[in-house]
Amino acid sequence: MDDLGRDLGSARELLAIDLPVTFAVLPMEAHSGRVAEVAHAGGREVLIHLPMQPQGYPDVDPGDAPLLVGQRPGDIRERIALYRQRVPHAVGGNNHMGSRFTEDREGMAVVLEEMRQEGLFFVDSLTTGRSVAFEEARRLGLPAAERDLFLDNEREVGSIVREIRRLADLGRQQGGAVGICHPYPQTLQALRQEAAYLRRQGVEVVPVSQLLVR
Repeated sequence: MDDLGRDLGSARELLAIDLPVTFAVLPMEAHSGRVAEVAHAGGREVLIHLPMQPQGYPDVDPGDAPLLVGQRPGDIRERIALYRQRVPHAVGGNNHMGSRFTEDREGMAVVLEEMRQEGLFFVDSLTTGRSVAFEEARRLGLPAAERDLFLDNEREVGSIVREIRRLADLGRQQGGAVGICHPYPQTLQALRQEAAYLRRQGVEVVPVSQLLVR
């Protein structure tokens, strides 16, 4: 689940759902550190939800201290160090927005090399079809994965339920699948509803680290 860190309520709601959903925490939000601590204490995997330059920047705003195309490598490394301080217990990262930055091979190489040195993995949220992030991660020998489905592009419970079931079918077909969602009330309700269904169907929901290409 992306975009966590803005409040504690949605994090606690997610923890109360009997599914080991990975927490992707925005690093520059008011509750980033506390959400990461609560998730870790609850046995959940934590990612840094790395803010990256989108198409349409600056009108489209990825938040404070984002990674931008053309930044000096030293500045990129400093920002990643800052994110790590603000999101304790992180074992990997995925991009927040980034439809422009993940197309930039030079910038992504700096990010991924830094993550490799820190022992982190990367999940490409695939916010653009021209992303080079997964390819660069594999070139560097960094464990990585790519998003298969966004579950809640439509903020309607029935639609999200259908996408959860579609993700389960896809996982059965290909041996695993990565879904991304957001802390919308409708998403949390759909996850609560579908937890028992997934168990009945024999679908195992796992932390994203179990779906990496290594």
